[in-house]
Amino acid sequence: MQLSAQNKKELLDYAHRVLIGAVNSGAGEDEDCPDANYNQSAGVFVSLHKDKELRGCIGYIEPVSTIWDAVRDNTMAAALRDHRFDHVVPEELEEIKIEISVLTPNKQCTIDEIETGKHGVVLQQGGRKATYLPQVWQELPEREAFFSTLCQKAGLEATCWNNPRTKFYKYEAIVFSE
Repeated sequence: MQLSAQNKKELLDYAHRVLIGAVNSGAGEDEDCPDANYNQSAGVFVSLHKDKELRGCIGYIEPVSTIWDAVRDNTMAAALRDHRFDHVVPEELEEIKIEISVLTPNKQCTIDEIETGKHGVVLQQGGRKATYLPQVWQELPEREAFFSTLCQKAGLEATCWNNPRTKFYKYEAIVFSE
């Protein structure tokens, strides 16, 4: 999948309009999709940052909708439904920066096939799973810390990544931000 600089700008502008609508009225903009590229299905995450700190992040790992719809849905969810944070309020809008991650399909792999700094990771054991986007490596560059906290995010013991029952899936992302 390719996204031009213009595609990225259009998606960020759309996400910004959705964010404003969601925060001010509880309903995001529902605009017609202007480019066939956005009708492709892909996993998409939208991250909101305020003062370089995470303020909300919601997304789809699997390609459950079009890129256009996923940007709308996940922008609204990151602003209003990320249980880790209070809702974004109108007074914050000027300080919020949006980051969009469009994911490649994930594929099962071994932990040794995951490249530090390159791959996003889905970790799964039984019915529990969690993901870290590729950019989390910037905050957790040590593999042990990365995988230990990912285990904990999934509600598992910090050492679950050493368990042979743990499955790993890797993906890459096209990441762009305001």
